[in-house]
Amino acid sequence: MKRLGYILSLFVLLCAFTCENEPLEGEFTNEEGPNGGNCDDAAVAVGEALLEFLTATDENYTELCNAYRDTLEAALVACGDEDGSLQQAIDDLGDCTNDDTSCAMAQANTAAAEEAFNNATDDNYTQLCEAYVGALAVEIFTCLDPNNELQDIIDQLGDCTNDTGGDNLTLTLNGVLPLDSGLIYEGWIEVSGNLISIGRFNTTSTNFTASFSVNSDDLLNATSFILSIEEADNDAPGISATKLLDGDFDADTATLTFGDATGLIIDPNGDYNVFGNTITPTDGTTNPFGADEDYGFWFQSSITSGLFDLPTLNEGWKYEGWVVFNDNIPLSTGQFTEAIGADDSSQYSGPFPGNQFPGEDFLTNLPAGVDGFVPGNPIIISIEPDLPSDVDSPFYIQPVTGNANPEIAGASGSLLDTDLNINASITGTAVRQ
Repeated sequence: MKRLGYILSLFVLLCAFTCENEPLEGEFTNEEGPNGGNCDDAAVAVGEALLEFLTATDENYTELCNAYRDTLEAALVACGDEDGSLQQAIDDLGDCTNDDTSCAMAQANTAAAEEAFNNATDDNYTQLCEAYVGALAVEIFTCLDPNNELQDIIDQLGDCTNDTGGDNLTLTLNGVLPLDSGLIYEGWIEVSGNLISIGRFNTTSTNFTASFSVNSDDLLNATSFILSIEEADNDAPGISATKLLDGDFDADTATLTFGDATGLIIDPNGDYNVFGNTITPTDGTTNPFGADEDYGFWFQSSITSGLFDLPTLNEGWKYEGWVVFNDNIPLSTGQFTEAIGADDSSQYSGPFPGNQFPGEDFLTNLPAGVDGFVPGNPIIISIEPDLPSDVDSPFYIQPVTGNANPEIAGASGSLLDTDLNINASITGTAVRQ
């Protein structure tokens, strides 16, 4: 039958009517069309005539074709035809002569509809799905479906609601604090060795939950989840080296920890000795316990490092020492990755060489109101994202804290406290649904 050559366009046309002139069930609004006709009634008439036409046999084809064409012409008058689809459907009917009964044509139409549907976007998913269902129905009518294979496809497509484009991944984070401007979190799933971003975001509180729509196949095949920190104004396609949390999926849940991701693994039963001294080597004096001392802080115990117990961090992270002056002015002692050797900063130190350990003297370039006297002030060691946009204040992950003691002859300096529960305080889960 000739209808097989253009049946796909007819179903798209019907979809357009049902979308633009809802509702099609129950009581109608009887809205007047642009040309004064009743567009709702015209749309209903087109739908009913089309359904009748799809059941046409060789004997009544011309009769039902003419009836359908009449409804299209009436709809064109009542509703207008802004995109030309009504006139195209009328033209496709020709003179309603039944001169094509090819099952092959029906199968070709189904194949074309299937290809279009497989490339559907979120915007046209429903329209192309309904067109595919229509082509399947015509093939069933024309070619029969003895094994119900085509009907099974129709049943699987359901009502053509676009619910196959993505599933939800629910991310719950604990202790993951909001980032300062310049930095942003990004979630990733690992699929067949490749990392796929699920989106960027910032948290709003200590305990944070959010859901993300993820491609169904990708989410189903994901083996792990990673939370990274990225530069907010640099949406590079790949993940940064600064990974905060990660975990493998076990069934539908990935339990996220930050120890493996950052390298900062603190044994809750461990015995950590982190020391520092308020010596001031860069002022050039030779007496380490003189009156001119106490204007620096160096992470060392006597002549050895005071940081041997700290774990080596993964790429993407660095330690940074801080002295907090006047209760609210943190000044950096420099960033470092090794327990022995100078750190990367001497911005406040004097003109003479410092010790070969992380630390800083506070003698020059100090902010207004800061005298540089260290004893009694809070000391912090944070881990910092190794990113250009990191701000000049302590990151919220602070494994070591304490207070500076004055430099007294025979004293062992300042023993700082290590947070033995830090790994348990920053956690999360990623659950696919």
